[in-house]
Amino acid sequence: MIRFFIDIILFLSIFIFPWWISLFLILFCILIFDNFYESLIFAFFIDSAYSFSLFSNINFFFAVSILVSIFFVFSYYMKKIIKFNFFR
Repeated sequence: MIRFFIDIILFLSIFIFPWWISLFLILFCILIFDNFYESLIFAFFIDSAYSFSLFSNINFFFAVSILVSIFFVFSYYMKKIIKFNFFR
């Protein structure tokens, strides 16, 4: 139930706040929740809503989606390592 409310807050934050605040909230939720797959969808929404290049001289679209995907995979493995070492 709490994850549902977080999803609604994240969805609304994409359209209310600047993109970098929404990105920070998504990355924070990836760290807090296990398997937060919605982050990939929200990252795509950010890229679609703002549709600009984060790098001024290079047309590199979908940078937020790529960044969130990399962070998601990295955090998945880091959570496994930390949990494994914690219970060891």
